[in-house]
Amino acid sequence: MQSNSYSLKESMKLLDAHRAYLNEHEYRIIAFVISNHALEGLYANSKDIQEMITIIKGAHQKYTETIIAHYLQYFATGKVDMDYLMLLDMLFGAKNMDMLSKQLLESCRFPVKSLIELGQKAKAITLKRELMLRLKVSGNTLNYKYYKNMHYFIFQDIYSWAGQDRYEMDFMGQFGKNDMYFCLGAFVPKEAHILFGMLSNNNYFQHFKKQEWIEAMTFFYADLYILQPFREGNGIISRIFIQQLAHLSQYELDFSLVSQKNMLSALFQAHKGNLKNLHILIETCLRDIRN
Repeated sequence: MQSNSYSLKESMKLLDAHRAYLNEHEYRIIAFVISNHALEGLYANSKDIQEMITIIKGAHQKYTETIIAHYLQYFATGKVDMDYLMLLDMLFGAKNMDMLSKQLLESCRFPVKSLIELGQKAKAITLKRELMLRLKVSGNTLNYKYYKNMHYFIFQDIYSWAGQDRYEMDFMGQFGKNDMYFCLGAFVPKEAHILFGMLSNNNYFQHFKKQEWIEAMTFFYADLYILQPFREGNGIISRIFIQQLAHLSQYELDFSLVSQKNMLSALFQAHKGNLKNLHILIETCLRDIRN
């Protein structure tokens, strides 16, 4: 029987039930995937965790594609598994959806009627895609092309425009959420070129001392947040990318140590020009893995 989760704590408890079956590396990779989605308010249930364990234990690509195809076939029917969130959506969900939200639902590769339904269905797939991405041997240059390729890989089953930034979508104007406005779509390629060029010119911060690295990462993460190149999925992709960036310098960023509320607050303050809380957040989540 499937057990649903409505918090990171509940998802981690479900994962911990399998801890004796996983080595430390396998456990941490799955935990990173779970915590990354939890920061979007998307929580892995028992079925998600069991499928990820099967993937990490050796089934990998073929098994992943099979279960994703199964989900897509089921989602194509328009059926909805009625859990607590879906029920709340039916009872209290906004009836007058804004145009951008309607367009997002229309761009989905399977029928959905609300943002909550989209999030819950997408999660079943993107958890496994993210796990597969993390299991791949790295070696990619951490540039903007790779950043967009990551978005395509994780969201290819969800959105028709996966991997395209707002400029490529012809979404040239303002883009904002919760009283915050981000980079104009028309300027995304130029600003991305500057931001990722700075990263390359600084050798991906690999030779920075710890406090210099934290400072540089704080500025980079703040600028990446303001860039918001994609219509949707920026949070998940940006956190994977900066974790990969940290790994180049033999650090680990563990975002399970921060709550969704504190993450959003730190990014909100950074958007306003106050980087203090984001600096503290990165320092709190940072672990040296050289030893």
